[in-house]
This record gives sequence, C-alpha cells and structure tokens, in this order.
Amino acid sequence: MQRRNQAAYIVASAATVVAATMAAIAFGLGAVSAETLPTRWKRVRGHLPRSNQQAIRFRAERIQRVRHLGLDAQSLHEIIQRYRSYGRDSLISSGFLLETTPAKGTARIAAQHRTPAGNALLQEAKDVLFALLFGDESTNTRFNRTQRELLTLTVPASKAAALEFMKASTELHAAGTWQDPDSVSNDERADNLVIEVEYGEAHDESIGDAIIATLRLINNLEVNEQVLYARMIDIEQTTLID
Repeated sequence: MQRRNQAAYIVASAATVVAATMAAIAFGLGAVSAETLPTRWKRVRGHLPRSNQQAIRFRAERIQRVRHLGLDAQSLHEIIQRYRSYGRDSLISSGFLLETTPAKGTARIAAQHRTPAGNALLQEAKDVLFALLFGDESTNTRFNRTQRELLTLTVPASKAAALEFMKASTELHAAGTWQDPDSVSNDERADNLVIEVEYGEAHDESIGDAIIATLRLINNLEVNEQVLYARMIDIEQTTLID
C-alpha cells in the first residue's frame, strides 16, 4: 500500500488530512450535513444546480462519449502515462492553457483561460474519470474489478461545479484551514466539500493509479488547487452487492 499512499496524496498536507478527518468525525456526530446522490449539488457560493432536463441531457451525452472511449486494461496504461506527462507548465507550452491562467491556489480556471484543445482535453479527462468510477459493460468499459475501494476527495465548495458530473457519491460539508508556505492561498475555516465515491478496483490497482492521474489533470485544467487531497482505502464489506 505504500505506493498507493504516495500516489493518492497528490501534494497532500497534514492540515488537509486533519480537516477531512474532522469532517468525517463531525458527520458521525451530526455536526455537518450530507447528501447522497444521484447528485443534487447545493447552492454554494453562487453555484446553482442544473435543471433536471439539462442534467439528463448532459448525462446522456457523457455516456455516449464514454462508450466511444471503450476503456479497458490496455488503454488504461496509455492514459496513465499520457496524463502523468501533463503539468501546469507543459499544459501552457503545449497550447492547452493560456499564459493568463490564474495562479495555482487562486480562482477556478474558466473556459476562457483554456484553448479549444484545452477544453477538449478537460472534457476527455472528466469522461475518463466517469468511466473509471462508474463504467461497466453498458458504457463499453471493460475492467476486471476484483475489489471495492472508497475514494475520498476534498475540494473547495466554490469549485465543486468542476466535479458536478459525479454519478453516485456522498458529500460532506466541512470547514478546512490551510496555511500556504508561499502565502498564495491561505484559508481559515474555508467552506469545503468532502466527496466520497465507492468504486471497483483491479487487482493491480491500475484503476486507482488512473484516477489519481486524471484528478491531477482536472486540477491543472480547472479546479486549480495547490493541494488537491484525494485518498483511497480498501472496503472490507459493502452493501453494494448484487
């Protein structure tokens, strides 16, 4: 598990880990609220949920794109290598992001800061993440999922719309504190969402590796956090049994 722990922290800080842990404890004590999906995103910091008709249309379009991807174990390794090669500087030099892109840890990256190629890459990354978490034969996604794992992801509530496409998850509202060593994005009890998604993992944990590589790319193209905290843990038992 050492390799998984290193990969899943993405640039994790002790402060973020504590915030996520305290959120889980607070949820157990009833101090914070949770909402189980099919997703209805709350009205947080100006973000309004899409209408049901829009959500249905966007979901159908995403399913069609995921089917065209046809992800399997072989294509997964290519995606991991390709996505790992993208960093902030390379995304700018390769023509996916503009030079005017907000500094990391500040505002969410809007479409006008990405080139058409950058917007297409972001859409692809979100489709890939959807397939990794929820794909099955109905979406032409073929993985040998042999175990269950839980993905926990912490994002600022103001940037939650970047992950609005999640199909089935639990979200917890939590306050987090982050002290940036470079004083770019200090947070004091910031409004965060802790998102949990249960998914099927392969025996070699390649799906988890791909999830981390994909989240890193989505962060560099849109979420724009200095620290995007994600982790996976094994699930010994689950009620998601057919």
